[in-house]
Amino acid sequence: RRVAVMHSRSCIDNRIAIGQVEGAFAGLIHALDHGSPETRFQVSRALSQVAFRNTENKQSIGETAGAFEALGKTIQEALQASDTKCLAEACRALGVIVSGVPENQTKVAAQESVVAALKSVMENGEGESPGQAGKVLNSICHLIPE
Repeated sequence: RRVAVMHSRSCIDNRIAIGQVEGAFAGLIHALDHGSPETRFQVSRALSQVAFRNTENKQSIGETAGAFEALGKTIQEALQASDTKCLAEACRALGVIVSGVPENQTKVAAQESVVAALKSVMENGEGESPGQAGKVLNSICHLIPE
């Protein structure tokens, strides 16, 4: 139990420290947008982890130019390539980033290509990706224009 508590505190401290590094999120978004499938998987995983239970990091990621477009592109490309691992992680990252941050929810809902990609995952995804995409859509459905 002590190890778990210490690990948890360390993770929280790490999330805070990473969020304070200037350009960290811009670098991650660039790698997400231009990286290989494995890079996109790892960046999606990193974004998910650094945003988890950290509203400031969620907001900073949401304010990073091209963040939601890059996540949408990653979701689309992973779905087309049947890369279930990357697809689930990118959907999870997007879900974490929009959770509890109305500004991010509004930005994602306004991105027609991202919403279309999420709907496509719901219809055609496999494994855990439809569930992860559903969580995102559930958080933004009230904001999606008819």
